[in-house]
Formats: sequence, structure tokens, C-alpha cells
Amino acid sequence: MEEQRRIAAEEATQMPDLSTLENAAMQKIFQKYDLEEENIRPDGNCLYAAFASQLNKTSSKKVHYFICEG
Repeated sequence: MEEQRRIAAEEATQMPDLSTLENAAMQKIFQKYDLEEENIRPDGNCLYAAFASQLNKTSSKKVHYFICEG
């Protein structure tokens, strides 16, 4: 069992860091299209918050979203 853990740990060090690769690819796209990454709070309504944020950047009218608790 300990040998398997050691082998798995060794294999893990050889694997690419997918988060870093994804971030690098995104940064290239951001630079190409003059975009900025914006963090949206993951509160269960993040899709609406992201949409409202983008509209607020491109529209002269401000968009608000409300959280309705049922």
C-alpha cells in the first residue's frame, strides 16, 4: 500500500498543471481581444451576476439582479 502511494505521488509530480495551462490559454485570448478577467462571487446566482456585469460594461443602462428567496 505504501509503495502504491509513493508511485502515485511520483506520477503526480510528472503530470501537467492543468490550471496553469488553462490560465495561460485564457490570458492569450484576453490579450488578443483586450479583455479582463473578473472574479464573480460563487453565490448560486453567479451566472446572473456575470451576465449583469458584462451588460454594465457594454451598456449605458445599469443592470441589477435581485436574489429572491422562496
